[in-house]
Amino acid sequence: MSFERDDFTKGIEMLISLYTLNLPNWNQSKEFKVSYFVTRSKIKNKTHYPAENCKGILRNNNIDEKICWSVPTERYTMVINSHSEEYLDICAFLKETPEYIYEQLRKKISDFGDDEPSAGARA
Repeated sequence: MSFERDDFTKGIEMLISLYTLNLPNWNQSKEFKVSYFVTRSKIKNKTHYPAENCKGILRNNNIDEKICWSVPTERYTMVINSHSEEYLDICAFLKETPEYIYEQLRKKISDFGDDEPSAGARA
């Protein structure tokens, strides 16, 4: 196994979906995504055998912190096939401020409107 230091400083921009709507008659945006940057580390398996149950751990002052693999279905343990590579997500931070994201999310939610009939409306 090897840790690739050259790739460690490269950040990548990612999107994460906070919600997805399954409303067939809704014509507006059905998804709200947040942009963030992540620093990834490439881990290579240079052996002829798969490396099973691989875990990413940062150790600082005798404190171990688990870090996640970039594959959502295998967050804390990973199989790295022979002569293959996988990525650990070392650090992530939002592209925008939390206040900005909250305000955009609030606006999107307000687009849903009020499902209560107004006082003047009749059924």
